[in-house]
Amino acid sequence: MDRDSIDHIITKFHNGTLSDAYNLLGSHLVSNEGATFCVYEKDALQVSVIINGECVYPMNKISDEGLWFLYLPNVKEYDIYEYLVSTKDNKEVIKSDSFAFSTSNHKSVVLDIDRCYLWNDEDYLNKRKIGNITNEPMIIYELDITNWKRSIKSYQELANDIIPYLIEQGFTDIELRLLLNQGMLLPNPLLGDGKDLMYFIDKCHEHNIRVFIDFPFTFFENVFEDITKENPKSINDEYLSIFISALSFWCKYYHVDGIRLNNLSNIIYYQGDISHGINLQGLKFLRTLTDQVATLFPDVLLIAGETIDFPNVTSKVCDHGLGFHYQWDNSWMKDILEFFEEEPLFRKYLSHQINLSLMRTFSQKTIISLTHTMFSIRKTALIKRMPGDMTERFQNLRLLMGLIFTYPGKKLIYMGNEFAQMNDYYMSNELDWYLYKYSSHVLFNHYVKTLIKLYREEKALYESDHLKSGFIWIDQDHEEHSVFSYVRLSKNQKEVLVVVINSTPLLYKEYKLGLPYQGGYEEILNSDHRDFGGSHKVNEGILTTTEKNHLGFKYTLKLTLPPLGITILKRVNN
Repeated sequence: MDRDSIDHIITKFHNGTLSDAYNLLGSHLVSNEGATFCVYEKDALQVSVIINGECVYPMNKISDEGLWFLYLPNVKEYDIYEYLVSTKDNKEVIKSDSFAFSTSNHKSVVLDIDRCYLWNDEDYLNKRKIGNITNEPMIIYELDITNWKRSIKSYQELANDIIPYLIEQGFTDIELRLLLNQGMLLPNPLLGDGKDLMYFIDKCHEHNIRVFIDFPFTFFENVFEDITKENPKSINDEYLSIFISALSFWCKYYHVDGIRLNNLSNIIYYQGDISHGINLQGLKFLRTLTDQVATLFPDVLLIAGETIDFPNVTSKVCDHGLGFHYQWDNSWMKDILEFFEEEPLFRKYLSHQINLSLMRTFSQKTIISLTHTMFSIRKTALIKRMPGDMTERFQNLRLLMGLIFTYPGKKLIYMGNEFAQMNDYYMSNELDWYLYKYSSHVLFNHYVKTLIKLYREEKALYESDHLKSGFIWIDQDHEEHSVFSYVRLSKNQKEVLVVVINSTPLLYKEYKLGLPYQGGYEEILNSDHRDFGGSHKVNEGILTTTEKNHLGFKYTLKLTLPPLGITILKRVNN
C-alpha cells in the first residue's frame, strides 16, 4: 500500500468515516515477515509494544491526533503482546489491545483472522438477504453463555447441547449475553477463541437459528461520561470510526444476525437523564453509527436494548429516526409483571397498564422482552413472584406466558423461564435442570412449547405485529372483572384469532363476549387444559356466534373462561 493510500485511511479514521478500522488498528501479520501494530492513544506521550512479556519496542506517532504505529519483522502468529502507554501525568500503564482478534490471560494475541475459520453458511446468508423479518415469527432465547450449564467448557460443546434444545423448544433465535468482556472484537475466552465461536454460529445457521449478540455500553462510557449540559465538549470523530468498525467486524467476520445496543439513554441524554436535556452530539453519534452499519449490512438487525423515551427509535435515520430495526419493550414487561405480582382481586386497579402498553407497540417496532434485566436487581425467579399457592402460581405463570405470545410484538424469553426456573438467578449458578424430573415443570414446559408452536403457525400472531389493522380490542374497559380480550388478525385479515384472558381465580361458565366477526370458533389453546397441569375447564367443539349486539360489537359468543387462564379461539367458518 502506497503512502497516499495510508494517508487517506488515516484521514478517514480521524474524521469518523472509516468503517473498517479493524484493518488499521490492532496487530496484522505481513506475509510471514512480521506484523504491524497500530493503536489510538490521543493523550499519550509515548506508546510501546511489549512482545511476549519481554521485549519493549517504542512505537511511532503517525498522526498529531494520536495514532501510533510500528512494524516488527520477527513477530509470529500467536505471539502475545501488550501496549505500554506513557501518560501526560508521568504514569506508565500496560494495556491490552481493544482491537485485538484474540486473547490469552487478558493479554492480546497476534492472529490472522482472515484464515481463522472456513464458513459453511453461504446459502443461509443468501436467504437472509432476501428475507423480511417483519413478516416472520421471532422467539429469541436469551442465553448467559457461562452459566447455562456449568458442565459446558467450549463453544463446540455449547453448540452440541443447545442447538437441539432450541429446535425442540421451537425458538427461532438465540441472543448471547456476556460474550464481549475482553475487547470490542473478542468473544468471551472461557468457552474458546474466535474460531470456536465462529463454529458455534455456523452450526446455528446450519439449523436456521439466528444469532444475536450484546454490545455492552461499557465500551461507550469513556466517550460520554464527562459530557454534560454545562460542559458539552466535542466527541472525537475517531470514536465513530472505532464503533462503526467494531459493529461491522462482528457482522463481517462472525456473521451475526443482529446486535443489541443497550443503555442508549446515556448517549441520547446528558448523563442518561431526560431531565438534563438531549445531548445533540450523542444523538448525531448514534444516528451516524446505526445508519452506517445498516448501509454496510442491511440484513443485520440493530436492536435498541431498552425502552427509550424518544420518538422514532425504530424509524430510519433518513426519516428522522434513530435507525434501529427493533426496540426492547422493557416498560411493557415491567408493567405486566407489576400487574401479575398483584393479588388477583386487586389487579383491577392496575388494569390500565395493559392498555397503555399497546400505545408503545404501535409507535415502535418492539420486542416483548422477558429479559435478564428483570432479574438483574431483583433476582427472584419468576414463579416465586406470582401470588398464591404453587397451583395458583403455575396458573398465573401460564397466563403470563399466554399474554406474551398473543400480544403484538416479537418475543424474547430469558433462559430458564421456559420450564419455570425455581431458584433465584445468580451468576455463579447454572439453571435448575433437575426440575425436568418434576411433572409440574414438565407440563409447564409442554405448555410453553405448545405456545411457541402456535405462535409460529398462526400468521395472525406475527404478521401484523406493528400494524394497528392487526389488533382489535374487544373489552379493554375491564376494571371490575379483570377480564380482557382482543382480536389478532393476519395481514390479509382472513385469519382471525380471539384471545380472552381471565386474570381472576373465578370460573365463568357462560361468559358473553362481543365479536366483530360472525361464524364458528374453535378453541385452539386453553392454559387450563389438563395436558398443561390445569383443571380442564375448556371449550369443546365449535362455538357459534349469535347476531346480538354486545359491548359495541354486532355479534355475541358464549364461552367458558377458566380461572387464571387464557383461551385462544380461531374462526373456522363464516
